[in-house]
Amino acid sequence: MRDKLLLLLYLFCLLYLSFSSHVYTLLIALVLLLVFLILSPIERKLKLLKHAFFSFFLFSFFISFSYLLFNQKALDYFLMINLRSFDLSLLTFIFLRMVNLYRAFDFSKTLSFLLVMAVGNAITYNRLLKDFKDAIRSRTLQKPERKTLVAFTKRLSLFFFEKSINTSREVQEAMRSRGFYND
Repeated sequence: MRDKLLLLLYLFCLLYLSFSSHVYTLLIALVLLLVFLILSPIERKLKLLKHAFFSFFLFSFFISFSYLLFNQKALDYFLMINLRSFDLSLLTFIFLRMVNLYRAFDFSKTLSFLLVMAVGNAITYNRLLKDFKDAIRSRTLQKPERKTLVAFTKRLSLFFFEKSINTSREVQEAMRSRGFYND
C-alpha cells in the first residue's frame, strides 16, 4: 500500500511541476527536494544527485541551450524550463530509489506485465552496451582514436536503433497473441 501511495504522490508532484511556470515555485520545489534527499534514508545520495544532474544536463545542452542560442530574449523561459527539468529529474530519481515499482503496479496485470517487459529490455540493452564497450577495449591496445570512437558510436547507435525496432515488433506480436490488442 505504501508503494501505491508514493506512486500517487509522485504522479501528483509530476503533474504539478510539469504545469508550474513560476521560477520561484520551481526553486522552492528544488530546495524541498534537496532537503528531502538529505534527510531521507536513501543510500548513495551523491550518486543519485549525479545521475539527476547528468540527465538534466543532457536535456539542457541539447534542447534548452540551443533554444537560448536562437532566442537570446528568452532568458526567463530558459531558467524556468531548466529548473523544471532538474526538479522532474531529481523527483523521478528519488521516487525510483524509494519505491518498489512491482508492488506499486501490482493492482493491474497489464501494467505489471509491461513493467516486467520494459525492465527486461533495459537490462538486455545495458548488458549489450557493456559487452560492446568491453569489445572495443579488448580490440585496441591503446586508447582508441577519435575517428575510431566516432565510427564505433555510429555503428552502436544503428545497432540499438535496429534492435529496438525488431524488439518492438516482437513485443507487439507477443502482446497481440496474448489478447492485449483486440482490434
